[in-house]
Amino acid sequence: MKDRTNQGGQALIYTGVLSLAFFALAAIAVDAGRHVFVGRETQAIADATALAGATALARGGDAVSGATSFAPQDSVDGQAATIGSGDVQVGSWSGSTFAVGGLSPNAVKTTPSFTINNIFGLWSPTSTIHREAIAAFQAAPPLPIVLCGTDPNTGGPKDWNAVSSVTIKFSTSNGGTDANTAAWAAYSNPQLTAQSQGFGPAVQGYLPPSCGGPTPSWVPTPQTVGQSIPISNGSMTNLCHGLLPPSVGGSCNIEGQTFLFPIVDAICYQPLNGSPKITGFIPIKIDTLPTDCTSGWALTGHVVDSCATAPSATTCPSAGLVE
Repeated sequence: MKDRTNQGGQALIYTGVLSLAFFALAAIAVDAGRHVFVGRETQAIADATALAGATALARGGDAVSGATSFAPQDSVDGQAATIGSGDVQVGSWSGSTFAVGGLSPNAVKTTPSFTINNIFGLWSPTSTIHREAIAAFQAAPPLPIVLCGTDPNTGGPKDWNAVSSVTIKFSTSNGGTDANTAAWAAYSNPQLTAQSQGFGPAVQGYLPPSCGGPTPSWVPTPQTVGQSIPISNGSMTNLCHGLLPPSVGGSCNIEGQTFLFPIVDAICYQPLNGSPKITGFIPIKIDTLPTDCTSGWALTGHVVDSCATAPSATTCPSAGLVE
């Protein structure tokens, strides 16, 4: 027969071991829960600051300052959030990838990190939480017009921002220094496509009904830097008449309005055809319209910085989270 007189001590040992294990699991659960909660707060900071930076960039401002100055409006682990300039990268979003820098940056990536003190610190007294977010701005230009982006005289990009008076001219000849600075863009229109209807009708299908476009009206999908779009020269008489004021036989007066035009990597002053890529956007106010729609007709206008001074949904691209 076994002696059971000293088994109470064994039970006490088992109870101590189990209590220690339970305490350890509880500590892990508490710290792990804090990690999840702080991780969510950090991701919110990443999202918010990326949006703030991209919005500032879209309006001609400092993206890094826009992101870092916005961070303290939120908190992480009960403290006002801060991110450094090293946590903000300005670059280009192609629709699927982010690249730092670029000719016409349109995206901001933020990578905030915060160090927190673990309550129990069984494995480490502190933990660092890392998160990231990418925001980019994109625009749906209200006119099917793109501007050339490469100056054949210098071999480099054409700086439309430096041009106070802009001639947006359509021509299939090389007869003038201002010829072929712009082309028509046939954006993908499910109602009326270039492939099934011909290039001219597809461009007309982009316009609102008041300008001779389809009914019901079609809203194009947002355009992004890096996107390829089919373009073509030519006067396209019907479209020209649609853009002219009623006084000259048209149906839509765009004089005095500001539009956001994509710039593409096509060479200026020669026929603009093919499918070049968008490298950036620029707001231009239309000053005068032609009085007729002969070959080589032109719109004239000037570059405006309204996105920096008076942001509005009609002239400025809007930023959104892309990753």
